Amino acid sequence: MSQTLERFQAYLKKMNLYNRVNTLLSWDMYTAVPRQGYQGMSEALAYFSTEAFAMATSDELGELLDALAAPGAYEALDEVMQFTVRIMKRELEESRKIPREFYEAFVVAKSASIRAWQEAKQASDYSVFAPHLEKMIEMTKEQCAFTHPGEDVYDVLLNQYEEGMTSASIDRVFGELKEGLIPLVKKILAAPRPECKIRGTFDPAAQEKVQALLLEYMG
Repeated sequence: MSQTLERFQAYLKKMNLYNRVNTLLSWDMYTAVPRQGYQGMSEALAYFSTEAFAMATSDELGELLDALAAPGAYEALDEVMQFTVRIMKRELEESRKIPREFYEAFVVAKSASIRAWQEAKQASDYSVFAPHLEKMIEMTKEQCAFTHPGEDVYDVLLNQYEEGMTSASIDRVFGELKEGLIPLVKKILAAPRPECKIRGTFDPAAQEKVQALLLEYMG
């Protein structure tokens, strides 16, 4: 293993530690923290999230990724590490376009929106959550404008989960499915319905016994 790869793995470990802290803070804030403690927890989450963002966009990480992506070094990596380097290089280039102040504000707004959603759900009052939802939509659009100016927002977000996929590709796939499925469904509906072999009356008590048996089997 090269020294560069060792440094990269150590850097990844440190990033993962920050991400674990953020996960625990988020979990605590959305499940257990009292109302009076929410603000402090939100500030802590914003701080550690911004620190993790700084690590994910640092010059040190960029230099490590460039070294590992260089001809010869990249081919020496296993498939998992090659994938990691490729994806992290793309994410680093995109994230560097986002101002740190905006990212911190986005984290705070997201925390507030989740809290508002919980309150709205409990009170069955959508108006509590509506302004937060509008703000999150607008901030998401703004973030996409930083990373991919001029591109369709949906395509930018879709690419985060399905690399290379676009709304045009999805429309094409579903268009092809539609061409094949609609005639098939019409044919099925027009055909005589076969006699159902499993229709019948079953004792509720016997069904409960089967249910208990399955639940016990599954643990």
